[in-house]
Amino acid sequence: MAVASCLLAGCGEPASDEQATSVADADPAAKSPADSPETTDTSTSDETPVADSDTTDPAAAADTQPEAVAPAATPAEKAVVSETGSFFGKVVLDGARPDLPVLAKADDEALKDKEVCGMADIPDDSLMVSDSNGIANVFLYLRRAPKGYQQEPPADPVVLDQKGCVFTPHVALIQTGQPVIVKSSDGVQHNVHTFPARNQGVNVLIKPNDQEGVPLEYPRAESEPIQVKCDIHAWMASYHLVLDHPFMAVTDKDGNFRIDGLPSGDYEFRVWHERAGLLEREFAVTVTGADEAAELTYGVDLFLK
Repeated sequence: MAVASCLLAGCGEPASDEQATSVADADPAAKSPADSPETTDTSTSDETPVADSDTTDPAAAADTQPEAVAPAATPAEKAVVSETGSFFGKVVLDGARPDLPVLAKADDEALKDKEVCGMADIPDDSLMVSDSNGIANVFLYLRRAPKGYQQEPPADPVVLDQKGCVFTPHVALIQTGQPVIVKSSDGVQHNVHTFPARNQGVNVLIKPNDQEGVPLEYPRAESEPIQVKCDIHAWMASYHLVLDHPFMAVTDKDGNFRIDGLPSGDYEFRVWHERAGLLEREFAVTVTGADEAAELTYGVDLFLK
């Protein structure tokens, strides 16, 4: 299907001697005067007659000169135009939206750091579904960048905060080398424990109300989103997708997503959700620059394992 992540083309060679000869054969005007019947020597004399320069017709002489041939264009002289398109659409749940129990109840007297964490019930955000059955927090991404694609990582940091004993945001898109800062808006201590596959895992304490923050480093791309937890408050979790290119997206609260700037071509996207894991390993997409919205639908049973 054509949809809205080369995310995606040689020049003529100079004519060979053989080609040049065939051109001359096809154009009598390109033959040398020696080959012309009009200049063939029929005399028996050993001396070659010399043409009288006073009687030579300039126009006729000009007609016997080979035509100039423009040199072939080099690759650098050819303009390369690369059209881009988008992969966009919606991820939809097939089935009734499930009701998940809250993670922490405000009236639980045994709740850790109740004075902060018990300000309100903490819902289970591991499966968020809109009234139109759009699924939030689904990652869609290219495992690797389109061939030849290069870009400096963004200079703006990704900020991970902790508010009401919940990680904010719940999901994050990060490029390798991009700054990541972990802060806290809570008056209690948290810790941040990452579980990467290819990067170095960290487990650091975050002081109460720390607005300066602690930096995280992700120098290598991950094959799937990784989990980030707080060991002090066991229900706290978020997910980071770390790639070395920008062709990734995560669905919004209504299940919508969009990846722009993809060079035209064929791609295979991965689709991943925290409860279901890999929903698609090779979702085929053709980007043409005149793309249509895609709708990806998944049964509710996939999310209730």
